[in-house]
Amino acid sequence: MVIKPLPMRWSRRALDTLDEGLGYIAQFNPDAAHRLRITILEALEHIRSFPKSGRMVPEEGDPDIREVLREPFRILYGIHPREIRILVVRRMERSSLEPGDIDVDSASDNAPY
Repeated sequence: MVIKPLPMRWSRRALDTLDEGLGYIAQFNPDAAHRLRITILEALEHIRSFPKSGRMVPEEGDPDIREVLREPFRILYGIHPREIRILVVRRMERSSLEPGDIDVDSASDNAPY
């Protein structure tokens, strides 16, 4: 059986946060930032075909809100019938999610890179 990957959309906030975080790392170690970018994109490509492979977000308790962990980032995504929505990118050392951090309806057609 062939699995057709779901399209992926990013919230503007998630995309901006990832860009800022990778930009900061690149100031000190451009190669590390590039490797991390590739690692993140590979992990997200995997969830396009296997959306439930990400960990359920403990703070949410919703089986359709999941996350991929790639230090130093938590990438939270929503599983929708016809797409994956990247909702939030957070630094792992930040405290747990707060109300309003996840807006399951906010996603644009932005591609990450």
